[in-house]
Amino acid sequence: MDIRMLGSFEVHAAGRSLALGGPKRRSLLALLALRSNAVVSVEQIIDGVWGEAAPLNVRNQIQVYVSALRRLLAESGAGRDVLQTHPDGYLLRTGPAAIDFQLFETRVAAAERALAAGQVSEAATGLRSALGLWRGPALGGVTGRFAEVEAARLEERRIAVLEQRLDVDLALGRHPALIAELVGLVDGYPLREVFRARLMLALYLSGRTADALGVFRAARRTLVEELGIEPGEDLHRLAQAILSGRGAAELVAELVPGTPARVVTQEEPGPVCHLPADVGGFVGRQSQLAIASGLLTQEADGPATVVVVGQAGIGKSAFAVHLGHQARPDFPDGQLYASLRGTEPAGVLGQFLRALGRSTLPESLDERVALYRSLLADRRVLVVLDDAATERQVRPLLPGSSTCAVLVTSRASLAGLGAHRLQLGRLPEEQALTLLAGVVGRARVTAELDAAAEIVRLCGYLPLAVRIAAVRLAARPHWKLGQLATALRDERGRLDELAAGDLEVRATLALSYDELSPEAQSAFRLLGTLQVTDFPAWAAAAVLDVPPQRAERIVDELIDVHLLEPAGSGQRYRVHGILRVYARERARAEDREPDLDRAVFRLCGAYLDLAERANAQLASGFLGTAPHPAPGWALPPAAADELTKDPVTWFEAERSTMVSLVLHACKLRDAPLASGLAASMASFFEVRNHFDDWRRTHTEALALAEETGDRRAAVALHRNLGELHTIQDRYDSAIESFEAALADARVLADPHHEAACLAGLAHLHRMRGQYAIAVRFFEQAAELCRRLGNPAGEAYAANGIGTALREQRRPDEAETWHQRALDGSRVAGYKPGEAHSLRSLGLVHLDRGRLDEAEACLSASREVYAQTGDRLSQAHTVLTFAELRLRRGQLPAGEAMLAWCLMVYQEHDQSFGRALALRRLAAAHLSAGRTDSARGCLTEALRVWRRLRTPYWLADSLDVLVALENYFENEAEANGARQEAQKLRGTLVKSGRAVMEPIAPVSTG
Repeated sequence: MDIRMLGSFEVHAAGRSLALGGPKRRSLLALLALRSNAVVSVEQIIDGVWGEAAPLNVRNQIQVYVSALRRLLAESGAGRDVLQTHPDGYLLRTGPAAIDFQLFETRVAAAERALAAGQVSEAATGLRSALGLWRGPALGGVTGRFAEVEAARLEERRIAVLEQRLDVDLALGRHPALIAELVGLVDGYPLREVFRARLMLALYLSGRTADALGVFRAARRTLVEELGIEPGEDLHRLAQAILSGRGAAELVAELVPGTPARVVTQEEPGPVCHLPADVGGFVGRQSQLAIASGLLTQEADGPATVVVVGQAGIGKSAFAVHLGHQARPDFPDGQLYASLRGTEPAGVLGQFLRALGRSTLPESLDERVALYRSLLADRRVLVVLDDAATERQVRPLLPGSSTCAVLVTSRASLAGLGAHRLQLGRLPEEQALTLLAGVVGRARVTAELDAAAEIVRLCGYLPLAVRIAAVRLAARPHWKLGQLATALRDERGRLDELAAGDLEVRATLALSYDELSPEAQSAFRLLGTLQVTDFPAWAAAAVLDVPPQRAERIVDELIDVHLLEPAGSGQRYRVHGILRVYARERARAEDREPDLDRAVFRLCGAYLDLAERANAQLASGFLGTAPHPAPGWALPPAAADELTKDPVTWFEAERSTMVSLVLHACKLRDAPLASGLAASMASFFEVRNHFDDWRRTHTEALALAEETGDRRAAVALHRNLGELHTIQDRYDSAIESFEAALADARVLADPHHEAACLAGLAHLHRMRGQYAIAVRFFEQAAELCRRLGNPAGEAYAANGIGTALREQRRPDEAETWHQRALDGSRVAGYKPGEAHSLRSLGLVHLDRGRLDEAEACLSASREVYAQTGDRLSQAHTVLTFAELRLRRGQLPAGEAMLAWCLMVYQEHDQSFGRALALRRLAAAHLSAGRTDSARGCLTEALRVWRRLRTPYWLADSLDVLVALENYFENEAEANGARQEAQKLRGTLVKSGRAVMEPIAPVSTG
């Protein structure tokens, strides 16, 4: 039996397509197939296939349909036991490859494994094969609520795999062939910015810069002019990179991270001349070899000089020797080689002069230089100078003739030479595995590929470390690769494992470390112990307790010998892989534990100071002044203000570092520091919807605060978690968190947090239609804010009261409160409040039919939200704008806006917003006569409102259901929906009457 869902729903058996019968029977089988090999309950079948329109005899109908399907499958040869009856429901038993979407996932998983192993071409083929299973929109011809949800899910999955395939093709250099396909995807999915970004990149890689920028302009025109939203950051960054002429490889790496580059087969090295023996099994570096070879042979006024730089153990010497052997035909008069480690120029010149046939040598350095250059004047000779420490070592060894060339390797940049500079980085995983297999044997590596991948990862993809690991395994053929991988996992013993004979990673790294100044050595140790992925230059100032300018010089010293490396764009750095292991080893040997802890505390304190400066520009206004004590270490105020002048950008750059520091502070058992760092990020997390980081930091810090009995640390965390639960529609959990925070705030006499918690609880009670409680809490919050001199908090509460009044059909009073909120927000410079109040006023005008006034308010709201970067709140305003467009009869524009809003709400798992958009789509589709889609949208919206227990919006959506049932002349169903809506509104009116009751005295803590 072959079940096909990726297109029209079909079942094939014995080489023919089965006639499945009517729509309900087809939908029933599709639902069972989607849940194949699992029991599907009768209730799930009713909800998925019939929904709320299920007839009274629906269970009998299910039995009839199952019997008919079982008979059909038996007659087709699939067997009667394929469709089984269980006490709780029904089960469709299928084989592993019987359903095409399961086969799709199998092929995608195989392609992803190939990609992880560096088999990029195979991955591309596998992804294309998986996508080739699609014949059209999924579950075609299947009706029911489950089909709409599953079809949308499958379509999203298809697009995700398509994006992955496009990324792999870009990394393989197939951009010319992708352009036509991407043009079609942009046309078919105009709101998906990822397709536009890939089209821009493909055009740019094909040399069509103007066309690439034209795609960006078209994207901006579509999003800004039609929907009133700016393109995302990825498109803006890509456009700027194209305008600045950034390198193609760098752009591909940034836009499609994690996709391995194409592998180029390594040619066999040539015979040895005056150079040391070539490294056996040399791997990779093909593009760098080609560049260096071209530089060495190009015409120049003097000898072409190339300096190959990189960290210790990166393979500079092996690269230089290998390149020297490759370049022998270009330098037929010889290749001179010398290791400069611990040598003086005079001694090296003596070695070279003897190699050139001179047995009698001049005494002075100047005379030797003159003779050396004279002998090379008419010869084509390549001079290889390995492991140079300074320019002083190299200058006397440079020939004077342009017929010669010089190849230098160094851990330092040797910028004073004015030579071409080529930097070597770590090997890609595929090349590191190839290096391992070249020594150990391909069969052993293939047999334990996962263990091999872990070995090269723990070696930091450093060629020297990988080669040592390979030598150890080759000398022990009885070892499993997993044994070495297990040994390397222990960070404290890793460097002991990476030693074989005279090869030792520790000794190689010590060469660079021992050359550092004492301050740079200390910085390397301390920065290496940080539990962060990367850090800015000023972090060295904090951990060393020195001024920023001095720290920058120390960072430059570490970068110059490649013990520190840049991390992405901007002034950020990291201590990578095996270097971090070495830094921590030296720290354990040379630093005291309290000194290491103090360095971390200084860094956390500096981050807390910066985060609170940035947060002051983003926060809602309830907690205007930071409740935390002054940090133990901080940057100078001018430098701190300059760093945080763009708070969202600063937070985005430091997000992963700050999350790591929160967890580190928890390990150090410092609840105030952990909670302060976590709480300072909450407003940013909300603006950028980083909900996982929000939950993780606050949950970890709160657990420590409660364990240590620190109420002051706990109060902010409880309150912020209440905000998070509210945004994610977990209203019961939100009320729990706010009430816990409110209790702590009152014990601590903390009126700032008390006001914030009251406002949060007010919002939740308003959502539940409990208007009396909501307005009372808003009033209490506003009174506290007035006493505290907090106009932003007062404005937020005023807007909340206005919303409660508007939902009770009291527009005049609502407008007064919203205007008061807008005025207060503008006085306070509270941008989120200004945008929210403008949107609220727009809704009041919309309710009254004043469409021009509504449009003016909504346009202003959208503009302010665009400035704050809050995409989710921006979607709320666009949603209201869509309603305005629909009221004006502009159906296509309104539907496009709603489609974009749905996409944003889906991205952020926001059920409330999604239900609002679906309700508006339902009304739009009904007005256009598209009743099937209207019912589908409305059914999902009603389900959400019932789950959230939000009577105002449930009643609002029931009104649309009444109109839909009247359209079909379903009088009984229309009356039922009308009566339910009236009952809900009666409850709301009853709740609203209590609004005028006296307000309880406000607590001041």
